Amino acid sequence: MDTEAIAAQIKAYIASDLAAGRPFDEDGDLFETGILDSLKLLSLVMFIEEKFDLVLAPDELTEDTFSRISALATMVAAKTGATR
Repeated sequence: MDTEAIAAQIKAYIASDLAAGRPFDEDGDLFETGILDSLKLLSLVMFIEEKFDLVLAPDELTEDTFSRISALATMVAAKTGATR
C-alpha cells in the first residue's frame, strides 16, 4: 500500500467518523478547523493502530504529525514500510 492509499483510508475514516458530516480540507490543519480535538485524536490513534497493525509510541503523537492527513499518511507509510 502506498502513501496515497493510506491517506485515502485515513481521510475516509475522518469523514465518516470524526467530521460529523462537515466538509473539510484534507490539506488543512485538522486541529485548527475543529475536526480533531483531544477525544477525536484518541479515536484516530486507535483507528490507525488497528487498521495498519501499528503501535504508536507517545513521541509519535505530535501535533505536527496529526494536524494534516498527508503528514499522518507519511508517518504510517514509514512505519509499515509502504511505498511512496
